[in-house]
Amino acid sequence: MYFGYLLVMAVAGSFVYLPLVREANLLGRLRVLPVAATLLNLWGVIGLWGYIQSRRLVGSWFWQACVGLTVIQWIFATSLFLLSLPNASGKQAWVTIAGLAGMALGLPLIVALWRYAFLSPRVWAR
Repeated sequence: MYFGYLLVMAVAGSFVYLPLVREANLLGRLRVLPVAATLLNLWGVIGLWGYIQSRRLVGSWFWQACVGLTVIQWIFATSLFLLSLPNASGKQAWVTIAGLAGMALGLPLIVALWRYAFLSPRVWAR
Protein backbone atom coordinates (compact mmCIF):
# COMPACT_ATOMS: atom_id res chain seq x y z
CA MET A 1 0.00 0.00 0.00
CA TYR A 2 2.84 2.39 0.88
CA PHE A 3 4.53 1.54 -2.42
CA GLY A 4 1.34 2.51 -4.32
CA TYR A 5 1.01 5.73 -2.31
CA LEU A 6 4.59 6.71 -3.17
CA LEU A 7 4.08 5.91 -6.82
CA VAL A 8 1.05 8.20 -7.03
CA MET A 9 2.72 10.93 -4.98
CA ALA A 10 5.91 10.73 -7.05
CA VAL A 11 3.99 12.26 -9.93
CA ALA A 12 1.25 14.22 -8.14
CA GLY A 13 3.69 15.75 -5.68
CA SER A 14 5.53 17.56 -8.45
CA PHE A 15 2.40 19.64 -9.13
CA VAL A 16 2.59 20.97 -5.57
CA TYR A 17 6.15 22.21 -6.09
CA LEU A 18 5.24 24.70 -8.81
CA PRO A 19 3.05 27.03 -6.67
CA LEU A 20 5.56 26.84 -3.80
CA VAL A 21 8.47 27.66 -6.09
CA ARG A 22 6.45 30.50 -7.64
CA GLU A 23 5.59 31.86 -4.17
CA ALA A 24 9.24 31.74 -3.10
CA ASN A 25 10.19 33.72 -6.26
CA LEU A 26 12.40 30.90 -7.47
CA LEU A 27 10.56 30.14 -10.70
CA GLY A 28 12.97 31.88 -13.05
CA ARG A 29 15.97 30.03 -11.70
CA LEU A 30 14.33 26.69 -10.99
CA ARG A 31 11.84 26.03 -13.81
CA VAL A 32 13.06 22.44 -14.03
CA LEU A 33 12.30 21.70 -10.36
CA PRO A 34 8.93 19.92 -10.82
CA VAL A 35 10.34 17.65 -13.55
CA ALA A 36 13.50 16.93 -11.56
CA ALA A 37 11.44 16.21 -8.43
CA THR A 38 9.23 13.76 -10.33
CA LEU A 39 12.24 11.93 -11.77
CA LEU A 40 13.93 11.78 -8.37
CA ASN A 41 10.73 10.51 -6.76
CA LEU A 42 10.37 7.78 -9.38
CA TRP A 43 14.04 6.87 -8.86
CA GLY A 44 13.30 6.48 -5.14
CA VAL A 45 10.24 4.31 -5.80
CA ILE A 46 12.36 2.01 -7.98
CA GLY A 47 14.90 1.83 -5.13
CA LEU A 48 12.12 1.00 -2.70
CA TRP A 49 11.06 -1.86 -4.97
CA GLY A 50 14.66 -3.13 -5.04
CA TYR A 51 14.80 -2.91 -1.24
CA ILE A 52 11.49 -4.73 -0.78
CA GLN A 53 12.50 -7.48 -3.22
CA SER A 54 16.13 -7.63 -1.96
CA ARG A 55 17.26 -7.33 -5.57
CA ARG A 56 20.46 -5.82 -6.81
CA LEU A 57 19.64 -2.91 -9.10
CA VAL A 58 22.71 -1.22 -10.59
CA GLY A 59 25.09 -0.77 -7.62
CA SER A 60 25.11 0.56 -4.08
CA TRP A 61 26.78 3.83 -5.21
CA PHE A 62 23.75 4.49 -7.43
CA TRP A 63 21.39 4.24 -4.46
CA GLN A 64 23.73 6.18 -2.17
CA ALA A 65 23.43 9.06 -4.65
CA CYS A 66 19.66 8.59 -4.64
CA VAL A 67 19.56 8.79 -0.84
CA GLY A 68 21.65 11.96 -0.80
CA LEU A 69 19.55 13.70 -3.45
CA THR A 70 16.31 12.54 -1.82
CA VAL A 71 17.39 13.96 1.54
CA ILE A 72 18.29 17.28 -0.12
CA GLN A 73 14.93 17.32 -1.90
CA TRP A 74 13.10 16.48 1.34
CA ILE A 75 14.81 19.33 3.20
CA PHE A 76 14.18 21.77 0.35
CA ALA A 77 10.49 20.87 -0.05
CA THR A 78 9.84 20.81 3.69
CA SER A 79 11.48 24.23 3.99
CA LEU A 80 9.24 25.61 1.24
CA PHE A 81 6.15 24.27 2.99
CA LEU A 82 7.25 25.67 6.34
CA LEU A 83 8.11 29.07 4.84
CA SER A 84 4.73 29.33 3.12
CA LEU A 85 2.74 28.27 6.21
CA PRO A 86 2.71 31.66 8.04
CA ASN A 87 1.31 33.44 4.96
CA ALA A 88 -1.15 30.69 4.04
CA SER A 89 -4.85 31.06 4.65
CA GLY A 90 -7.94 29.12 3.70
CA LYS A 91 -7.40 26.51 1.01
CA GLN A 92 -3.70 27.33 0.70
CA ALA A 93 -3.20 26.61 4.41
CA TRP A 94 -4.81 23.19 4.04
CA VAL A 95 -2.67 22.41 0.99
CA THR A 96 0.44 23.43 2.92
CA ILE A 97 -0.51 21.29 5.93
CA ALA A 98 -1.28 18.35 3.64
CA GLY A 99 2.10 18.90 1.99
CA LEU A 100 3.85 18.76 5.35
CA ALA A 101 1.97 15.56 6.17
CA GLY A 102 3.08 14.16 2.82
CA MET A 103 6.66 15.05 3.64
CA ALA A 104 6.35 13.15 6.92
CA LEU A 105 5.02 10.15 4.98
CA GLY A 106 8.13 10.32 2.82
CA LEU A 107 10.48 9.63 5.73
CA PRO A 108 10.05 5.82 5.59
CA LEU A 109 11.20 5.97 1.96
CA ILE A 110 14.41 7.71 3.03
CA VAL A 111 14.97 5.07 5.72
CA ALA A 112 14.36 2.24 3.23
CA LEU A 113 16.68 3.79 0.64
CA TRP A 114 19.34 4.28 3.31
CA ARG A 115 19.05 0.65 4.37
CA TYR A 116 19.14 -0.48 0.75
CA ALA A 117 22.17 1.64 -0.17
CA PHE A 118 24.26 1.30 2.99
CA LEU A 119 22.99 -1.64 5.07
CA SER A 120 22.29 -4.43 2.54
CA PRO A 121 25.66 -6.14 2.00
CA ARG A 122 24.03 -9.45 0.98
CA VAL A 123 22.21 -7.73 -1.87
CA TRP A 124 25.37 -6.08 -3.18
CA ALA A 125 27.54 -9.22 -2.75
CA ARG A 126 25.51 -11.13 -5.37
